[in-house]
Amino acid sequence: MPPPDVTFYRYFQTNPRPRGVEHIKGRQDISVLPADLQRFLIETRAAFNHAFSRSEAPMADMGLPITPYLDYLESREACAHAFESEGYHFIGISIPMIEQLRDSAERLVRTEQVISLLGLPAGHLNRHNALGGILNIKLPFVTAHEFGHHLWGHSAGFRPESWNSSDGPDIGSL
Repeated sequence: MPPPDVTFYRYFQTNPRPRGVEHIKGRQDISVLPADLQRFLIETRAAFNHAFSRSEAPMADMGLPITPYLDYLESREACAHAFESEGYHFIGISIPMIEQLRDSAERLVRTEQVISLLGLPAGHLNRHNALGGILNIKLPFVTAHEFGHHLWGHSAGFRPESWNSSDGPDIGSL
């Protein structure tokens, strides 16, 4: 079995595009992103994939032989997808989705209600730490949602209703 990052990349290069996912170009090259975002993405991917690798045996014991792997999608749209290829159960999250999560966390941290609720003293560092904390709740939520598609068997094959972006009047809006 090839490494998961190779399979993730190859999936978008060899499969015909289903309706609704033409915006995904493939696996995101994170080396072209700002250094602080690169670090965050690398550390996040490593943490999730380490946790996923530790869950393989317990998942198999429960009758769910899943090999999950998180990576990033190159897309202009904010989206996250669960899909299967070559024995892997992938979770792909686009950079615009991560930016959308970060931006909404920033807006939350600027509100007086959140500042008061969290007891944030004045200062950029305190708000930056709170922002990181909120983002570290939101991103696992999206990842867990996509992982749920694997657990419920919603990621096998292409079904247009399972490939929703986060925008639009009648699709998977956050």
